[in-house]
Amino acid sequence: MMILLDQSSGLAVNSAEISWTRLDRDAVHSPLTVVLRGSAELIVKSCPNTPAKYGVDIHEVHRRILEAK
Repeated sequence: MMILLDQSSGLAVNSAEISWTRLDRDAVHSPLTVVLRGSAELIVKSCPNTPAKYGVDIHEVHRRILEAK
């Protein structure tokens, strides 16, 4: 299942390729770190002040990743 990480760039990953993910829930603008099986590390930053069409809700992205696993 492909998961869209960032709508503005079109960055998406196959959930089967995700090794682990980390979300620091204590920080307001903390990034979501996604590490793939090949050791590639993707960092997605929250963009709360961007128009909804292009903003990234990292908590929603994290939830979709967990549901896909």
